[in-house]
Amino acid sequence: MAILEEIERQREESVTKIDFNDLKAIVKEMALAQNETKLQLTELATASKETRTQMAGLAEALKETGIQMVGLAEAQKETTIQLTGLAEAQKETTIQLTALAAAQSKTEKALQELAESHKELKDEHTKTRTELGGLSETVGFTLENEAYKFLPALLKKEFGFKLKDNLFRKFVADHKGEPIDCSFA
Repeated sequence: MAILEEIERQREESVTKIDFNDLKAIVKEMALAQNETKLQLTELATASKETRTQMAGLAEALKETGIQMVGLAEAQKETTIQLTGLAEAQKETTIQLTALAAAQSKTEKALQELAESHKELKDEHTKTRTELGGLSETVGFTLENEAYKFLPALLKKEFGFKLKDNLFRKFVADHKGEPIDCSFA
């Protein structure tokens, strides 16, 4: 009986053909899964390599952008220097115009005094005043004309504005019908 029990126990512990076939199927599935995992790892390695290449391209583009930003900063610095120079030139022009206006005022006063003491010079005095007034207008127009030349480039460079047409001067009438100088683009 003990021998039969031992045989029965060994039979229960032994691997049957069905168990063996199930085990083979599991091993086969594991091999397929491992092959698929290898394929996925290969694809992942390829994607990782492409990502590194793209990252290197982005790093290069960022480096170029940095270089361009440095160039823009230098251009801005130069523009600021030029604007400072223009401001100084404008200040000097204003000083010169103030001196010219003071000299004109003195000249007019001296001419008035001379005209009062010499009545025959009154017509000459009027003519001189007219010419001085014309000279003042000419200086003003000349300064404006010079400003018109540089204003479009300055507006484009500093503010990104581009004029559609050239600046031009036109006279329009005010509420009294007197002509007024206006500038248009």
